Amino acid sequence: MGFEQIRELLDQARDFHRRAAEYYRKLDHETSPRARMLLDYLEHREQKLEQALREFEANAPEDVLETWQQFPPEHRFRELLAQAEFTPPAGIDDITRRAENLSRALIDFYSDMASNAPGAQTRELFERLRESEEAALHRMVKNTQMLEDL
Repeated sequence: MGFEQIRELLDQARDFHRRAAEYYRKLDHETSPRARMLLDYLEHREQKLEQALREFEANAPEDVLETWQQFPPEHRFRELLAQAEFTPPAGIDDITRRAENLSRALIDFYSDMASNAPGAQTRELFERLRESEEAALHRMVKNTQMLEDL
């Protein structure tokens, strides 16, 4: 296990959202109209999450951002996205499943970072991020279910 500053970990999560938005945008031209609606929604969702994370980081105390934290290498949120980029989805259900898996991987990352946090402020930061990502996942599931009902 290595060590990284909290700022670097947040930058990686923000980059993940940016790359996920690009991934959904690239898929948009290869699918049905309903799948395109879903991909457009997911792209905008990732852009909003990236911006929210940017604002979150801008408002975080500098001493927390400069804290060093042990980073467990088993977290695969970046690798999951890289794998998804190499295999085209097989319809709306597959797109939804992939989006859920990516969100859950990031939730797991935030949970583990909170559990291993070197201090209370850092733990609270990752708990808030986890709660935010869980709420975004819940909204996504609800919205994709509404899309399926169309």
